[in-house]
Amino acid sequence: MVMACRNKMMMPYPDHNIKFPKSPLYVDLGRASVTCSFSFSSDTERSIRTIQGLLNKVELSVSAYDTTWAAMLPSGDLKKQEVGSWSLDSKDCQLVEDSISSRLGSLLSLRKWRGDELVNFVDEELFFSTVSPMFTNVTTILELYKASQLIIYPNEEPLERIQAWTTTYLKDQLLNQSINDKKLHKEVEFTLKNYHGTLARVLNRRCIELYDIDKHHILKTSYSCQALHQAELQILERWYEKNELQSSRVPKRVLQSSYFMITADAFEPELSDARISYAQTCVLVTVVDDLFDNCAPREELVNLIQLVKKWDKNSFTQCCSKQVKLFLLALYNTVDELAEKAFVHQGRCIKQDLISMWQELLEGMLTELDWWRENSAPTIDEYLSVGRTTIGAKICVLTGAYFLGPKLSEDILNSEEMKSLWTHASTVGRLLNDIQTQEKELEQRKPNIVSMHVARGNGVITMEEATTRIEETIERGRRQLLQMVLQTNGSQVPRVCKDFFWTTCKICFYLYKFTNEYDSPKEIVSDAKKIIYEPIKLPKNIF
Repeated sequence: MVMACRNKMMMPYPDHNIKFPKSPLYVDLGRASVTCSFSFSSDTERSIRTIQGLLNKVELSVSAYDTTWAAMLPSGDLKKQEVGSWSLDSKDCQLVEDSISSRLGSLLSLRKWRGDELVNFVDEELFFSTVSPMFTNVTTILELYKASQLIIYPNEEPLERIQAWTTTYLKDQLLNQSINDKKLHKEVEFTLKNYHGTLARVLNRRCIELYDIDKHHILKTSYSCQALHQAELQILERWYEKNELQSSRVPKRVLQSSYFMITADAFEPELSDARISYAQTCVLVTVVDDLFDNCAPREELVNLIQLVKKWDKNSFTQCCSKQVKLFLLALYNTVDELAEKAFVHQGRCIKQDLISMWQELLEGMLTELDWWRENSAPTIDEYLSVGRTTIGAKICVLTGAYFLGPKLSEDILNSEEMKSLWTHASTVGRLLNDIQTQEKELEQRKPNIVSMHVARGNGVITMEEATTRIEETIERGRRQLLQMVLQTNGSQVPRVCKDFFWTTCKICFYLYKFTNEYDSPKEIVSDAKKIIYEPIKLPKNIF
């Protein structure tokens, strides 16, 4: 994926291949044992359907921003306890405390609250002087911090102020080593590090490891999901080898990392085809991006674009190089396979839709290459208009969207709502990428949004100031995307499709918010191994 690997910053897997067990997967859940009997050999796809059937019997957790809106439900949908928590035994003090702090954070994010009702929370001093001592703890303040991150409208001053002081307070608590509870210290540290880049299964795994609580539904789901995802990864690896992509400059670990990141958030069993197509598209985008980055002759790249427009496999022998031919054959085979599979989901042929997106992507890459080779200076609007496409978010999400379940008509795909969704997600990805790669691209004299802002500041704006301004733009884009995801009135794009854009936005934050490129691979390696390969160590008294 270009947004994952265009700068070769990821090395999330060792070079050796991981061997999968041939024996049935045995899940030890204390007194409850589950055996998933399936083969990892030639019947992998059939095995996936078997595992999916098992998973459908397990209750899956919902996403964080859905649970935040729980307080909006009519009173009859949830039982409200006198202490203020929802459907909990008030005798369990720890659960009550956690529940109230969570609900407090939820209520803060609701648009129904009036400004005067938030007055006790917007200032640290006022908070500690007016709120009951029972709730003036780090756990409550952490929930306030999380709720403040859910701002979706401009000029929400109360939540902005809450975000400011809770961030400072929690950072000071970490710096001064004031959080005695080691588990809570780790949770605060994890949350502050990259809240917007928290992928669902990474978060769930961390919660399970930190807290010895009864989450058997999540635990059983995690075990079964690992079996499913290992099987899907084997399908992807066979696709990679069948198309001889090992002969490209893009190693197999790019496939593995691309698959891990989409799987870590869009993990539901019914999204299997969407995950696979998303990862395949990521890899192919990375392969062709490498061709453009490594300065293939312009004539050859123009020929590549013409061959994609023509879409005639017999014409691929006209390619100028082995690498270009390899990409074209892989693209041709994959698009054909995806179009055939999508016909079952959509009831129509989507091949031309896919071809058009690839054509748009390649033409954008050629434009960027011409800017660099000719040392031309596009305007910021021109740069972003092209960069939103070449970052790869649009083509990855829309390819996967055909396999999410709902039928996507041409009206939906071409709607202003759909355009706004991919525009916001792609802008966030492009700007995060440019901040991360600004020094490298400055040395290479390549267009970059940070250096462009500095150049247009006529010596008044520093790199740091430009970066701050761009980060503010990123935050506005993230909020606008979240607002669209949560919007129901007048929305014609199915919610599951909007969630896919939101997942891609989270992936971009997950990938690009590390302090330097050497931290990123290590953390991704660790998370990927835990999510896909390493079983959860369960306490014996879980049931």
